[in-house]
Amino acid sequence: MWQIVEKEDFGTDWHPVRYENRALQRFDTEEAAKVEASRYLTIHNCDNALTKEEKSSNVEMFMMDDTGAFLGVLDKVPWYMTYPKDIKGRDENGAEVVKYAKGEPIQDKKFFMLEGKTEVAVRTIPGT
Repeated sequence: MWQIVEKEDFGTDWHPVRYENRALQRFDTEEAAKVEASRYLTIHNCDNALTKEEKSSNVEMFMMDDTGAFLGVLDKVPWYMTYPKDIKGRDENGAEVVKYAKGEPIQDKKFFMLEGKTEVAVRTIPGT
């Protein structure tokens, strides 16, 4: 069995979602739980009258997946929080390189733009 959980910030405990009855149920498969988690994120981040730019600055929650920080489905397209500019670093030879390109989905859940956002995840229910 699978469930959708959330935590308010880094270092806090995970708990079942609190705001949506459908997301509180238990799921037989991980895929079914992820579909419902996507719907849950879409309700909180996308289903409002704000413009896309306003939605970006008012995101409440995210879920990390294989692509990055998933925010929901906006205009029928998966929506991810992206790096606002090129993030540079150094390679093994000390040369400056672009580690993360502008517009690429954020892949580090500790990135400053995700601070204060609720993280959502899908996990197995212990003992099932």
